[in-house]
Amino acid sequence: MRQQGGEVEEDGRGWGSWLLGLAIGVGAAMLMAPKAGSDTRRMLRQTAQRGRDYVSKGRESAGDLIERGRELIGRQKEEQPAFRDAPGARPNG
Repeated sequence: MRQQGGEVEEDGRGWGSWLLGLAIGVGAAMLMAPKAGSDTRRMLRQTAQRGRDYVSKGRESAGDLIERGRELIGRQKEEQPAFRDAPGARPNG
């Protein structure tokens, strides 16, 4: 995460660490607090659902950031003729 101009931006560097932490946490929980098989499976399902929810939120945030970037580029193309006419600039997009 970075903080820029009062806004916090996700930079995507924490995903690998988060997944590793999740795996270690699940393993430690199974070793340190043994439960009946049905209880352990329920706990694993709940943990997996929380992980899916976290990833889903990340995808939504990424989609929002991509859309914001597209809007900013479109605005720059309208406001800055040099940017719009630059080599490699895509027409209408």
